[in-house]
Amino acid sequence: MQHTAKLNRNLTLYRGTYPSDNFNLNKNIVFFGTNRGIVENQYVNVKRVAGATQQPVLYTYEAPSSLQLFSVNKTGIEILKNKYKNNEKISKAINRAFPIVNGVLKRRSQMNAEKSDFVVAQAIKNLGYDGYKAGTLPLANGNGRIFHPEVAIFNPKKRGVLLNSAKSGYAAPNSASPYNGTPMAFTRRTPNNRKTNSPSPVRRSQRSSGSSCGTCRSLF
Repeated sequence: MQHTAKLNRNLTLYRGTYPSDNFNLNKNIVFFGTNRGIVENQYVNVKRVAGATQQPVLYTYEAPSSLQLFSVNKTGIEILKNKYKNNEKISKAINRAFPIVNGVLKRRSQMNAEKSDFVVAQAIKNLGYDGYKAGTLPLANGNGRIFHPEVAIFNPKKRGVLLNSAKSGYAAPNSASPYNGTPMAFTRRTPNNRKTNSPSPVRRSQRSSGSSCGTCRSLF
């Protein structure tokens, strides 16, 4: 394919989620982290919301090296924009999720199924890829903060992604992490289904989009 990330070995992927979310790999689009320490720090080792009865759990997955993942970098986004230059909805989503500012690719995340992240992912899927792979990117509105490396896989169970292990537990976040910048508000649900706002390190934004993807709903 035109702009495929080179995978020399199987990928180890991570997600932080609550056990009660009953997350599975049958979803159309699933977002993962590629750095265990970052996922633990931002999505597992977080202060529990008052009244919550569960701790997030770190899940580890393995994805086969045969996956054809679109490489999300400046060149890749320019290719994608050219492919969809006549599609206003997709073009707007690309410019919002992965804006190129002064020649630098940046990241802005909205994880509602109708918002930019899912629109871009679906556009990449429509080109025949198994998913996409992105490295660390500066946040478009992050005042020097950065967005974690990520991998999106389409229908991961059908593509051979396997659950390796789950580890529960809570530890104090690593305040020295460069991903810990100024906290951003995000939404969780307490056991009685009330929404509670709580500060968090930089992660996928739910402030304007709610939560309808596996990554947001499950913390990663």
